[in-house]
Amino acid sequence: LGGIRLTTRFVIGSDDVTTSIASARRLAARMPLASVSVYEGCGHLPFAEDAERFNRELRELAIQQFGGEGSR
Repeated sequence: LGGIRLTTRFVIGSDDVTTSIASARRLAARMPLASVSVYEGCGHLPFAEDAERFNRELRELAIQQFGGEGSR
């Protein structure tokens, strides 16, 4: 995983019973450009359970990666 040189964000719900926060953090720790976002109160589908936050973070990540504000 250390060879992956792409900005990566692991998105996980605090109440996810399928994937643990610890697993996401272990993976992120092995990737130099990775981070973890924990969505409090969400389960396995935080992108659907808190779509507003997910879309905001995705947009910020894209701006960070590619620059510019893009279209709104």
